[in-house]
Amino acid sequence: MADTELTPTSDRQIAGGTLIPETSVMPASALEALNRSELDVQVTTARRFPRSLALFKQRALTMIRLDAETAKGCFYALPRRQRQDDGTFRRVNITGPSVRLAEIVATAWGNIRAGARIVAETDREVVAQGYCHDLETNNAQVMEVSRRIVDRNGRRYPDDIITMTKNAACAIARRNAIYAVVPRAFVNPLVEAAMKVAGGEAKTLAAGRQGAVAAFAELGVSAQALCDKLERRGIEDIDLEDLALLAGLLTAIKEKETSVEAEFPKAHPEAASAAQKLAETVRRRRTDQASGPGPEAPPAEEPATPTPPETPTTSNPAA
Repeated sequence: MADTELTPTSDRQIAGGTLIPETSVMPASALEALNRSELDVQVTTARRFPRSLALFKQRALTMIRLDAETAKGCFYALPRRQRQDDGTFRRVNITGPSVRLAEIVATAWGNIRAGARIVAETDREVVAQGYCHDLETNNAQVMEVSRRIVDRNGRRYPDDIITMTKNAACAIARRNAIYAVVPRAFVNPLVEAAMKVAGGEAKTLAAGRQGAVAAFAELGVSAQALCDKLERRGIEDIDLEDLALLAGLLTAIKEKETSVEAEFPKAHPEAASAAQKLAETVRRRRTDQASGPGPEAPPAEEPATPTPPETPTTSNPAA
């Protein structure tokens, strides 16, 4: 049998009588190039505007203390029975940050990308993969969570229940990825604050706003004057830092360090009415000057006075 001649081609070369395929590099697709460019822009923007840890804490606490329902959704508690050394059982509570708190943390942390997707589905379980990428520190974490889709008898769940299970698995995987990127040293104080608000030990942000408005209303300061002082559009925009400022300002007024007239000059009706009258006078004068003098009115005709009747004159014969 004759030997087969080995001929090199564009995708292979000959080494010692053996054909070796040449390693080829596949060009990046348009989608990969687009994703890479978007990520580069996000990383550049994150490093240009780095986060502030103090601002993160302030934003997170403002959202947690918005109301009691929000605070209750920021943590979970699972009562469990733990076996003791003497054979008895004692109830223990397993607590931790919830999915809702993970959303708040990701929003307040900033410069972060997070998401989740289903990566596998079998007859008995689904597997969700969550990811989180800190664009500022380039710290990326991927977490996987599996959930069964069969009951205790081995029967598969209906389709709508499976969809709900997938959504729950994705939410938990995304939560775990976020908490793997954001240090727990910043998350644990938020959980404690949420527990205090939910238990009634701390005021909610709405209650704090109402208390501040009521306290200044006793001094004759309206809610609009408070918003103007804080440069806020409305009462709903007042945050925890604003409440602390209002509390200190109220103390300063009570201790005669300052006065309501000095801090809220527009809050008094006398001053406001005087200013309105002055503004109205100036506006009227400007309007008169802009319009100019109007056409002169014709002079009013004087009423005719009745002439007295002529008396007959007699001729003087002596003249």
